[in-house]
Amino acid sequence: MNWRNGTARYGSLTIGLHWFMLVLLAAVYACIELHEFFPKGSDPREALKTWHFMLGLSVLALVALRLVAHMSGPVPRIEPDPPTWQKLHGTARRKFPVRILRTARANSRYLREYRADRWKASRAKMSWLFCCGGPRL
Repeated sequence: MNWRNGTARYGSLTIGLHWFMLVLLAAVYACIELHEFFPKGSDPREALKTWHFMLGLSVLALVALRLVAHMSGPVPRIEPDPPTWQKLHGTARRKFPVRILRTARANSRYLREYRADRWKASRAKMSWLFCCGGPRL
């Protein structure tokens, strides 16, 4: 078996990274779930939280490594060719998170640039209401 991806199947490196990611994610989940069995402030509880954090960083590094391994070779073809609706679903699934991030970035820019004055004015009004007991009727 070849360690790099080919046109017929994934390479052993990609397959190995895939299964190692599964084991790592299970360990991250187990650490955060098992820490509930120990009292707050105890050493085992803090150790499990630390392991959860460190394993999570390892997952991040492994994702970067998997992306490099994935882009280094061709993606194997699916045999038989999937129906058109499945191809469209796969394309939309890859593009949808990018659109969400672009929208969130545009919204945050709008709120930061155009709504900042209104936000400051409304905060000033609200602080007056709370500090002075509100309007007198």
